[in-house]
Amino acid sequence: MDTLRINKNVQCHYIITLNRASNELHIIITDYLLLVLNIGYPGVLGLIKTSKVLYSEYNEGDLKFVNFEDQLVTPLFWQW
Repeated sequence: MDTLRINKNVQCHYIITLNRASNELHIIITDYLLLVLNIGYPGVLGLIKTSKVLYSEYNEGDLKFVNFEDQLVTPLFWQW
């Protein structure tokens, strides 16, 4: 498990898996955040505040947000 710093005040722990066959990048946040990363862009494209473990799907250049109970997605951007 690694620590990802979002900004000066916020950080979370995450686990990344990449399915090379389907080109899906899954980032599982073990704290109460889900960050959705599109590997074609230099930053995070979305933030879901939730207490559940969720994941994202990267498919054919488009980013799909997958979540439970229709949690709202708040846009969030930063540079690596």
